[in-house]
Amino acid sequence: MGHEVPFGYVQPSQRFQRERSWWYASELAWRLPGHIVYEKASPGDFLDVRPARRGWYGIWVSINRGGTIRVEEHREDNQVRSIHAVPSWASFEQRPHALLHELMEAVGLTRGTERADGGRSTAYRFMSAVLTSRLNSIYEWDCQNAMFDGDDFADRAYFELFPDAADDLRQVQLEGWEWNNDARQHFWALTRDAQPIAMISDLGKLYYPGGGSRFSGRVDLRRSCLTLYGGNMRVMAADLLKELDEDEEYA
Repeated sequence: MGHEVPFGYVQPSQRFQRERSWWYASELAWRLPGHIVYEKASPGDFLDVRPARRGWYGIWVSINRGGTIRVEEHREDNQVRSIHAVPSWASFEQRPHALLHELMEAVGLTRGTERADGGRSTAYRFMSAVLTSRLNSIYEWDCQNAMFDGDDFADRAYFELFPDAADDLRQVQLEGWEWNNDARQHFWALTRDAQPIAMISDLGKLYYPGGGSRFSGRVDLRRSCLTLYGGNMRVMAADLLKELDEDEEYA
């Protein structure tokens, strides 16, 4: 597949970059059950799809919201071998499914690869579905990790608004490579105009602010998707957002 940048190409908006990076990350993590999505800034704004249990070692897909995707093998001798590269956002926009299949092939997957419908992959797909549904919103939507890996780990202080999420911190089983020993990096916040309106965990749970909602406390995303929404992630995302975003349609 060619990746030439068209003449006169203008890089897309940040909201499109956020939405598209989450779509690629969630689709890849769905097919790579031993991987997690990890947010970092080093030096740009990245979503990495990386091994969950081995940390540094193994196959990474590094999605730079500044415009590139790299597939790399991180080896135990601390060397990094480049496997594949997509150099520009022009490729992200044109034929996205073809690019997804190209990345799948680069990491050794086939189109028939069985998908992992666990809580973690469901959470990632839910976040992606939310950002896709709000791509043309009058508000700026984002999904941010609770512990941001920049120059140093920064606590984004979301948990005080979400007591059920704070309570579930104790249930997280840390991986051996998580040197900062902080379960908060397994939680994400959905933000609207930089304000957190919901949290999602790698446990596959959705949390409303204050702990109360028309649902009972936490929402089990995987169970809800299968039993209440017939497996339709987009329908579930639209329904679960009604309580949080009631003014959107009238704005």
